[in-house]
Order: sequence, then C-alpha cells, then structure tokens
Amino acid sequence: PGPLDDVTILDGDQVSVDVTVTCLSLTIESNGDILANGFASLTVNTLVTFTVTGNINLTSIVAGGNSLIQTTLNSATSILNAQSDINFNALDGNETPTINIQNLSTLNISGNFNLNSSNSTTTFGLNSTVNYNGAGTQTIIATSYGRLQSSGAGARILGTTGTIIIKRNTTTCFTPGTNSYTITGSSMEFSGGGAQTIPAFNFNDLRVGSAGTKTFA
Repeated sequence: PGPLDDVTILDGDQVSVDVTVTCLSLTIESNGDILANGFASLTVNTLVTFTVTGNINLTSIVAGGNSLIQTTLNSATSILNAQSDINFNALDGNETPTINIQNLSTLNISGNFNLNSSNSTTTFGLNSTVNYNGAGTQTIIATSYGRLQSSGAGARILGTTGTIIIKRNTTTCFTPGTNSYTITGSSMEFSGGGAQTIPAFNFNDLRVGSAGTKTFA
C-alpha cells in the first residue's frame, strides 16, 4: 500500500508486512459466528517499521468473531507507529479484538486506545515498549506494560479502570517525559521480577509487586 491507501484485512486473511511502509488507515475485520470463530491478523516482521497515519480499527462484526493485530518482532528496530486512534469494536463478550506487541518491539501511539468492548485485549511483552507520543491529550490506559514512555507535548491522563502495571526490569521502565498529568483515581504498580528504578513522579497510588529490587530515582 501507499501513504494514501486505506487498508482492510478481512476474515480469514493473515497478512505479513516485510518492508517498511505507510498507509492512511488500517481495518482488521473478522466475521466469525458461534460455530466457527473468525480470525484476521497482521504481523509486522523483524526490522520493519509500519506506520498508519489514520485510525487502526479492530472489528468483530458477529458473535464469536475475533480481530487481531499482531506485531511479531525479534528486534528493537521493528516499530508500529499508530499516528491516530486504535479502536476496538465488538458486538458482545464472545469476541476478542486484540493488539499484541511482542518482546523487543515498540508501539508509538499518537492518539488513544478506544476499548469499546469489555473483552478487548492489549498484550504487551515484558521487553516491549509503548510510547504515548501525541501532541494532544492522551489517556494512558490501565493495563500491563513492559516499558512505558511518554513523549510529545500533549497532556496525559492516567487511566482509572484498573492498575497501570510496569513489568520491565530496567532503570527506564517508566519514562514520564515532561508532559502534564492528571492522576486522580489512578494506580501504578512496579512489578518487575528484577531491578527497577521508580522515577521522580507525582503518583496518586504507588504500589510495588514481586520480589525484584526497587530503587527510587
């Protein structure tokens, strides 16, 4: 595809991205039923950067369907750039729109995660990085991250529907950047099994999990 193309991956298609490319929007749509689950996927391969300038839409359109955008990476130079929103759409709890950012991969998101289904799933590997880099206001959703970063100029809101969990064992497991934050009602937990550094930050509710050493910067 080219930078002005809208890309749609339909039920039954498993697409791999082998070269660095940009498209205008991406829709991954499954239409499974209660007898046979649908499955549609996108895999971004090693040493590839895939950029979507518009929305990414993960959609299950009938009961029992699944939508999956899967980033399978074996190198830190493999990157998914989502320059607008990532929308999860499902009709009911039987469907599982999913984004899977595996180890040694990076997701740069400039918009927001819109989890329009209680069964929406975000899976971020222990050694993955999610970077909220938007110029506008972004909500950092309450989920489990490997490394969590913020860059860009926009304000950040820490999600309140659960706990923001940081798992990566590193001195830079959470890099809040210079953004302004709304923290009311939020909780953040550092749960790496190894050494983690907790940065200087105005936490609302700070928690420590697992046996790894925690050091305050």
